[in-house]
Amino acid sequence: MASYPRISNTFPYGSVQPSQLIPPNPYTECLIREQFLWADIQRLGGLDKLCCPSKQSGENPPFIVMPPNGVTYKEVDSIAVGSLVVSTDTVVASFRVPQGYDSVITQIVNMYTGAGFVEGSGMLTWRIRINRPWQKNYGAIQTTLGSLQSPCMINRGSVRLMTHSLVQYYVNISAAGVAALDPAQRIVCGFFGWHYPQ
Repeated sequence: MASYPRISNTFPYGSVQPSQLIPPNPYTECLIREQFLWADIQRLGGLDKLCCPSKQSGENPPFIVMPPNGVTYKEVDSIAVGSLVVSTDTVVASFRVPQGYDSVITQIVNMYTGAGFVEGSGMLTWRIRINRPWQKNYGAIQTTLGSLQSPCMINRGSVRLMTHSLVQYYVNISAAGVAALDPAQRIVCGFFGWHYPQ
């Protein structure tokens, strides 16, 4: 049982009341519970052991290096330019992380297969969404990223995904893009990485 702080109350004329047990307020109770929680975490091997219970000592976590039981994936799809609607986000490629697995995205690709696309012009804008929010730094891409032969590496190495996460790659075409790009050509988007058991 936790011991609570004792204080002395000094009264007028120098008289001193014996020490009293002061019950904790809700904030002190919260701190006491947190202290015991961290002590338990330390006793069980620390955060690293709790977050990656299958990781052997000295090994990299499964979201840094694919473990032996990991499964690589390549989720690539395309859509014809002629099927796009001006100023409308359209899903090109998507996948959902399998139940019981977590995942990482390590590489991506977004490209136009024909000629006439001016990089950074706003003719095409790609976006990556994970569940509801746009992925940071990937919410308004206006240049080609990688190719099917050489995908683009993700900033900071990878994007971690929790089980059952929905990942989507969108494209948006402007009026200038409709005028300049061949409607028979295709927009290609893709994700590369691996799934690993939780």
